[in-house]
Amino acid sequence: MSVLARFPEDHPYPKVIRVRYDETPEGQGPTGRALRTGKAQVAGDLAGDGTFSPWRETALSHGLACSAAFPLVSRGQVFG
Repeated sequence: MSVLARFPEDHPYPKVIRVRYDETPEGQGPTGRALRTGKAQVAGDLAGDGTFSPWRETALSHGLACSAAFPLVSRGQVFG
């Protein structure tokens, strides 16, 4: 999986984490859920969101407090 866009563009966080879209713990965050469900996913409180535990320490150390992921869908199929 590769990052196609992020804001701000030079933020290092996406480069230092591992995200999956399967049923592993690394697949339970907003990105994995968005890819599996085809629906936007929001984690509004990273410090308290249990599904965000694989990335919590890194996210908080980079000053992040929430996260959102939006699937790319074409003709009813998620492609990114």
